[in-house]
Amino acid sequence: MSRLKDQGFSPYGGLSLGIAQLLTPGYTITIGEETIVVPEQSGGGFGIMPEVGIAIGGCQMSASYLVPVKYTIENVVTDKSVGILNINLGYRYNFGF
Repeated sequence: MSRLKDQGFSPYGGLSLGIAQLLTPGYTITIGEETIVVPEQSGGGFGIMPEVGIAIGGCQMSASYLVPVKYTIENVVTDKSVGILNINLGYRYNFGF
């Protein structure tokens, strides 16, 4: 493992906790003569999001997943559930400050 570390390889992990604010866009569906309008809705709830990744030199690759949590949409009686997968690629440059 120290050989990989000498070449700049570094695995990492993290855990984020917080309040998630969710927004569903409004849209219109037209079928023949009939038009259905679904209004924009927003809601929020507590979220947990673990993350794992690797850094090789300045290049980074990570994946995080918002664990399905229940959230309440305003003016709607029932609760909803959502999970989100996020994959990131990036490059980190050190300015040397």
